[in-house]
Amino acid sequence: MEENYIEKYGAIITSIANFGEKDINDNNWYDENYYSETFDNLQKTFPNVSFSKEDLAMTLRKIYTKKHNNDFIIEDLGDNHYGHSFYETHGHNRTPDEAKKYNAAKDNKEKIDAEYTNAFSGFFKACEILNGDKPEDSYDIEEDAFEPMYKYGFKMRPKNAMLNKYYETYAKLNDEKKNSTELAEKNKSLQQQVEEKTTENTELAQTNTELTEKVSKLQKMLSKTLQFCNKVKESRFARFFFRKQIKALPSPEIENEDEKDSEKEDIER
Repeated sequence: MEENYIEKYGAIITSIANFGEKDINDNNWYDENYYSETFDNLQKTFPNVSFSKEDLAMTLRKIYTKKHNNDFIIEDLGDNHYGHSFYETHGHNRTPDEAKKYNAAKDNKEKIDAEYTNAFSGFFKACEILNGDKPEDSYDIEEDAFEPMYKYGFKMRPKNAMLNKYYETYAKLNDEKKNSTELAEKNKSLQQQVEEKTTENTELAQTNTELTEKVSKLQKMLSKTLQFCNKVKESRFARFFFRKQIKALPSPEIENEDEKDSEKEDIER
């Protein structure tokens, strides 16, 4: 079975958990005190590895605090081993907001616990590999050491110059791969937008063509109507009954003689 790094380095993890604590006078004494103690313990345990405060006071503590806070919500608002929640033992029932908070904490527990275990186990396993504590045939350095370092952004580095250069090359290649993936996603999104706009423009062009055809038909209909009105206007019947109204109508504009003759035949029919 895989080694349990959480139990093996429990004392160091406890020190990490105390980072950021303040005493009754609101001083950061605990922060510096626990950091120095933990840093010294790590240096003694892994002398071939250089450590950074960011790993301990930010990355790992942030993950630890996330798990601790989630567990506290479940314990505080959930059922304890007596079958009653903390509030219920004090004569209170959970409010809808508290119930929602409790359910969310329960739903996220598995994911948060896995993140906690993977981060701390990955940190200490990488430390052992970089320190040279494990036989070389028992691990894959990129998968077992470099991958968790890169994934969680750990700043610890091997003191061995060649090994450190190896990690820098690994991190650089992964950065380029990550950037390429992000650019590919952006390009894909832009290409999709271009395709959508092209489709939209095609639809607009088709609509414009249809409207142009309708306008042309309406213009022809109007021209025929005006020609008919002109014939009526010139008739004795029109002059007798509608002379005032019809005189106000514009004269039709016929572009060529062929069309004029055709329109004349239509009117006569």
